Amino acid sequence: MKKFWPPLPLLLPLLLPTSLSAQTLQFQPRGVGGGGALFFPSVNPANDNEFYVSCDMSQMFHTSDFGEHYDQIPFQQLQAFGAYSTYEWTNDPNVAYSNHNDGNNGYPVRTMNGGASWQILPGHNANNGPVTRMAANYQKPNQLLINYYGDIFISNNSGTTFQLVKHAANNGVGLIMGGTFFDGEHIYIGTNEGIFHSTNGGTSFSLMPTSGLGAGQVIWSFAAGKSGGTTRFTCITADVSDVYNGVMPWEYWGFANGVYTMENASGLWQSKTAGIDFLNDFVMYAAMAWNDANTIYLGGSDGTLNAPLVMKTENGGNSWEKIFKSANNVHINTGWSGHGGDKGWSWGESCFGISVAPLNSDKVLFSDFGFVHVSANGGDNWKQAYLNSSSKPSRCSHAQAQSL
Repeated sequence: MKKFWPPLPLLLPLLLPTSLSAQTLQFQPRGVGGGGALFFPSVNPANDNEFYVSCDMSQMFHTSDFGEHYDQIPFQQLQAFGAYSTYEWTNDPNVAYSNHNDGNNGYPVRTMNGGASWQILPGHNANNGPVTRMAANYQKPNQLLINYYGDIFISNNSGTTFQLVKHAANNGVGLIMGGTFFDGEHIYIGTNEGIFHSTNGGTSFSLMPTSGLGAGQVIWSFAAGKSGGTTRFTCITADVSDVYNGVMPWEYWGFANGVYTMENASGLWQSKTAGIDFLNDFVMYAAMAWNDANTIYLGGSDGTLNAPLVMKTENGGNSWEKIFKSANNVHINTGWSGHGGDKGWSWGESCFGISVAPLNSDKVLFSDFGFVHVSANGGDNWKQAYLNSSSKPSRCSHAQAQSL
């Protein structure tokens, strides 16, 4: 028979105080995410240092200093639905929209008091299924587009009622709202069935006649910008057999097969792929500032480096270059992810949405499987935006890399 010395009943009182005193009584934040994937950052047009980014662990994170510090919308008010939730800004600081996760399905909500409370949109019909995309018209706070699996609706009264824009031609595939552009009375919606265009402020829509896309290709991601008398659309296409309303950001391998631009709603798509190797450059999302027709960003995964990929053009798509140089963290101030980090670039893997400040094409950012990275100078330099810089030293192999 084993004996304890001192006897166990006498030893426990000696252990307990030490054990209890070692318990953590307070937790301090060390960065955004907390281990979850992060999706589709949304920048405030009125303040390009402010953005929201959603998490698949239900948080909606918020920063007003371009990712140096974060808070989050209290979960009692709003819970994000991962890849299906974005923060939709309007020029009325009291009005915004998002997609709330109730633990089962997402449904559209609005705040009319600057985020103090959120309510389900009165016109939401649960029979349409969960919301997959939303897009508010920043200049018209009462106007909102909502994408369900097989439908796109518009509201012109803050979500009180909705009017059908289009029902999917194929219910198995669904109707994908790949991007929108609001330009006064003109509204453009890029979808896998083409561009639906309104010339009367959203009262009615029609399919824009277009040509030029490769055989069997359809729009997956869509963006637009306007400057110097030119309005330029861009899109990423994929094979019609691979596209449905539910493709996730991590399903990038071999997905895209084209990048195109169109000028001044002419209806003619032109292939713009110089510098893109679709066998390794797995682009997924296109982004533009509203006021810049020449600068376009593409985000996805770099198959050669097994890292997030960001490509950029400054000449309307005539040539592209990689601007997120992950090898050796050449121009990236990192936190604990990156080349030589606790997690390599393969952990982040791919852009889960890429965003440009709507009125400043130099400010670009993306999220991925766990992190956010930002640039304030058009991708010349990058920095991590998921960790308080005072919490852990950053790594950067380039002696002259700047902290943005």
